[in-house]
Amino acid sequence: LEKKHIASASIAQVYSGVLRTGERVAIKIQRPNIKHKISIDLILMRVLARQVVKTYPGLTSFNLIGFVEDFGENLMKELDFNNEASNMLRFTDMFKDDPTCYIPKVFIKYCRQRLLVMEFIEGLRPDDIDGLKAGGFDPQIIAENGTHIILKMILRHGFFHADPHPGNIFIRGDNQIVLLDHGMAASLK
Repeated sequence: LEKKHIASASIAQVYSGVLRTGERVAIKIQRPNIKHKISIDLILMRVLARQVVKTYPGLTSFNLIGFVEDFGENLMKELDFNNEASNMLRFTDMFKDDPTCYIPKVFIKYCRQRLLVMEFIEGLRPDDIDGLKAGGFDPQIIAENGTHIILKMILRHGFFHADPHPGNIFIRGDNQIVLLDHGMAASLK
C-alpha cells in the first residue's frame, strides 16, 4: 500500500497497492468516523426540511421531506463498500460483451464494509479534451460510446450508475469508457 493517496473524495480515499499475486490494485478506504458525521448531517437536513415545509406550506407538493429521506437512505448505502462491490459485479456482467465499456475487476475476498479492493486502472478524464486528442482519442466516438452505455444501462437493464461525472470515468485504448466509483447506482424496476 502506497502511503500517499491517489484520489480523494468526501467519504473515502484511494491508494495504490500490489497484491501478493503481483496484481496492482486500487484500495478505497473509508474515512474514519464518516458514518457518524453523515448521520449528524442527515439529522440536520431532516430538521431543516421540516422547518422549510412548515414555513412554506406550498412546498409540500415537492415532498422535500421525502427527498431528504431518500437521499439519506442512498447515502447510507454508499457507505457500505460491499454494496459497491456488488454493483461492480452487476455492471461487469451487464457489459461483459461490450468493448466500449469496462468495469474494473473487484477483489471480493478483500472487500469489507469500509474497504474496497479493485483492479488499478489508468486512463484520461473525459473532460481533458486536449489530452484525449493528443493521445489519439476521438471525443466524438467517446460521446457516442457514453450515450450507448447510458441507454443500455437504463433501457435494457433498468440499472444504472448514478454518479457519472468526469472524476468517475476514465478513457483508455480504442476510446473505451471505464466506469469508476459504483457506490451510487439506481434501479428503475
